[in-house]
Parts: sequence; C-alpha cells; structure tokens
Amino acid sequence: MAKFKDAQMVADPLGLIQEVPTRWNSAFQMMERILQTNGALSIALLGTAKPPAPFSAEEIGVLEEFCSLLRPFEKATKLISGGKYPTMSLVIPIVSKMQIQLFSYKHSFKSIEAILAFSFLSDRFNDRFGYYETRTVPRMATLIDPRFKKQGFQRTNNADQAYRALEDELHNVFKNLAQEPSTSAPIAPTPPNPTSSYFTNFQLKISSKTMTTRSDAIILLRQHVESGNDGCCVQTTCSPSRS
Repeated sequence: MAKFKDAQMVADPLGLIQEVPTRWNSAFQMMERILQTNGALSIALLGTAKPPAPFSAEEIGVLEEFCSLLRPFEKATKLISGGKYPTMSLVIPIVSKMQIQLFSYKHSFKSIEAILAFSFLSDRFNDRFGYYETRTVPRMATLIDPRFKKQGFQRTNNADQAYRALEDELHNVFKNLAQEPSTSAPIAPTPPNPTSSYFTNFQLKISSKTMTTRSDAIILLRQHVESGNDGCCVQTTCSPSRS
C-alpha cells in the first residue's frame, strides 16, 4: 500500500475500494478506482516481491466497458438519495434517462462479459422499473414538478392517465374547500355605474355562468402544463443521505 501511494506522486493519494456485496454501487466504485489508479498500481506490483499479475490491457478494457454500463445507475442512485431536496418527482424521469443511456450502449461493447451484462440488465430493466409510471404518487409528483410535467414520462398514455388523476384530485380539493364555511369579511357593495343599466342583459348572462370546481381544476392544471418551467432545471448535484 505504501508503494502504491508513493507511485501516485500526489499530495493526497487514493486508496483502493473493496466491493461490499450488499451495496451494488461499491462494485462500480471498485472498478472505477482501479481505472483511475491503474498506472500506479502496476508500478507498485512490479516493485513488490511475488505480487499478483498487473491487469492486462484486455482486462482494463472489460473494466472500462463495465463502468460505462453501470455509470448511469450510479448517477441515478446519488440523485434519488438526496436528503435536502424532494426526490419523488425524479423517479420517473430518472428511469427514462437510464433506459435511454443504457440502450445507447447496445452496439458499443466488444467483450463477452460486457455484452452478457448488458443483456441481463436490459432484460430486467422493465421488470424492475417499468411500473413506476403507473403508480399514483410518483406520476403525480412528476406531473406537478415544473421541470418535467408530461415530458418526464416515457409513454404518453401514462402521462394522460396521470393528468386525469391529478384533475380529479384538484376537483376534490376545490370541492372540499367550497364546502367549508367562509370566515372572510363581507364583500363591499359595488359602487353604482351610470352605464351598468345599459348592459344589464350581458351582466345577467355573466352572473348566471357559475364556475364549478371541475372547471377550476381543469383551468388550473392546464395553466400549469402549458406554462414554462419557471427557469427550473434538473438538479445535477446532491447531498446524498445514503448511496
């Protein structure tokens, strides 16, 4: 270990990371650390009596492909583990982003190990993550989040179902609010307008057109979905409480 740290020739040398079976990302971190320090590791091994063989170029190539395959999962783990910001609305967009990144590597792997790992992950991906778009809480959260709205979903029909469910939820909220006794001060009478009597028929039509709680919900939700994202952007840094 002393030779390994000396070979790095930096003020704050890195140590190796050992995989922990109960934490999948520790395997990724172990392989990534080997790639970061492989030069110094080879020097240390060559200067040690009866050492294990340094990694071959072929083995380093396999590790590089594994890290490319697992890096999106590592990023997703950190984003979803934040302890200082809400994460529920991130679940569906993160799953969508992971799938896009995963399948972008489909034809880039050369080693049989990475090809087999890709095949296993792609086969299991939908079984593990596909159902989040059909769950009420994460899809409501994604739709409400101004960074994502309907665009955060992979499937349009799931976004439409979430939209209708949120509309029903807003309708129920407005309905309950309308049934609560009012505690506000009485509204002052409108001062007389000399021209008001001339447009009495129009005013009667307007006053007879009452807004329902359903229409309130539709209007509010439509304004939210069709507006901009208010300058928000996807958070790329976090303070993870766990990994």
